[in-house]
Amino acid sequence: MLSLQNSKGVKLLLIVHEKDVTKFIFFLSISAHSSGREGDVRMKKYHSLIQKIKQRSHAPADESQDALELVVENIAIHLTDYTRRGFAAVLPRELRVAALMVPTADSMDDDIIDRFMDIDNVNEQQAHHYIKAAWQVLSEFFDREAMEDIVAELPRRVLDVLSGRKLRMAA
Repeated sequence: MLSLQNSKGVKLLLIVHEKDVTKFIFFLSISAHSSGREGDVRMKKYHSLIQKIKQRSHAPADESQDALELVVENIAIHLTDYTRRGFAAVLPRELRVAALMVPTADSMDDDIIDRFMDIDNVNEQQAHHYIKAAWQVLSEFFDREAMEDIVAELPRRVLDVLSGRKLRMAA
């Protein structure tokens, strides 16, 4: 049994199975980061990521945002559940839903460049440039160790497209 009290004095009494305590504490730490002042900081981080993509790629804000969300989704579908949860925990709240998505057979086969071209009606070269910028900015957002863990789980073909070494994913 756990008894918790938030900053406004609201008490919460929880009965948690012993082996779920770690998961629960992890969830609480994620929730705490998305509320109040820290929530404002995370919102600023989200807009800062979009701004950096915009500056790096010369893309409009909407396309920068779409590129960021697609890159997050594309990374997340290839991660183990444990890594995906850690990945999502670090991201601003606005990106968590995309990061926590569960992969389906269809989503694993989707070409990120085609999806971006369809969503934002841009040509292949622009799509590639915007996706690469989003990957670079996202890579800089995480610490080196976290990025090594993420990259270790991504298929080579995905890394090639994200990093600009290959324009399209082979079908």
